[in-house]
Amino acid sequence: FKDSRWGLQLRASAQSPQAAAALGIDAKKLRLMSWVLSALICGLAGVLYAYFAGTISPKLFYFQMIFNTLAMLILGGMATVTGAVTGVIVLSIGLEFIRSIESGVSVAGIQMPQLLGLSGVALGVVIVLCMAFRPGGISGRHELDELVSLLFRRSDR
Repeated sequence: FKDSRWGLQLRASAQSPQAAAALGIDAKKLRLMSWVLSALICGLAGVLYAYFAGTISPKLFYFQMIFNTLAMLILGGMATVTGAVTGVIVLSIGLEFIRSIESGVSVAGIQMPQLLGLSGVALGVVIVLCMAFRPGGISGRHELDELVSLLFRRSDR
C-alpha cells in the first residue's frame, strides 16, 4: 500500500493537504481507505492470536507482553515494516537465549545460580541503549526491498 498510487497520494496529502487537494487528491477518502485496510489487518491479527491462544481473555494482554511489543518496535524501528519484523526476530532470539541463562547454566563444570528477572532487565537495557544510541531503531527509515534494489543497482555497475 505504501508504494501504490494511493499510498503515495496519502503521503503527499500528509505533507501538504492544500497542495494535495490542488492536485485533485481526495485525502479524506484515502485516509478512510487506509484506516479500513489497517482495521482489517488488525482484525485478522486478532483472530490469529485468539486461535493461537485458544481463548479470548483480557488476561492475555498482561504488562510483560506489552513491554515486549514496545521493546521490539523500539529496537527494530517504528517507521517501517522491516524495522518491526527485525525487532521481533532479534528480540525473540535474544529473549530465548536469556531465558535459557535465567534458569541456571553450567559453565566449565560450575553450575551458575538462577538469575530470575534477567529477561526484564535485558529488555530495559535494550530500550535504554536503543533510545540513546539508535533512536530510529536498527533499520531506521529503510525498507528491505529498497535496500535490496539498491544493492542490485550497485552490483550492475
